Amino acid sequence: PYKETHQIELFDDLRKAGIDNEIELNIFNQAMAEVSRIEIDAVVTNMPISSDIKTVMDVGGGTGALMKALLQKHEHIKG
Repeated sequence: PYKETHQIELFDDLRKAGIDNEIELNIFNQAMAEVSRIEIDAVVTNMPISSDIKTVMDVGGGTGALMKALLQKHEHIKG
């Protein structure tokens, strides 16, 4: 969706804005991870996962925190 909205890939856009060194990109990634951490509890609590679901895939990348939380809450699924 970022590319469709802005007609440029996210990290290309960050580089265009002058954010192109490893330290700045790490700060950005840490900020994104913190936002995710804040929201994960609500997502996992409210995501309807039936007992029929056996496997889930996290295609977003990042740190895998959402996947870890899902697997802890729903022990019958594999990631």
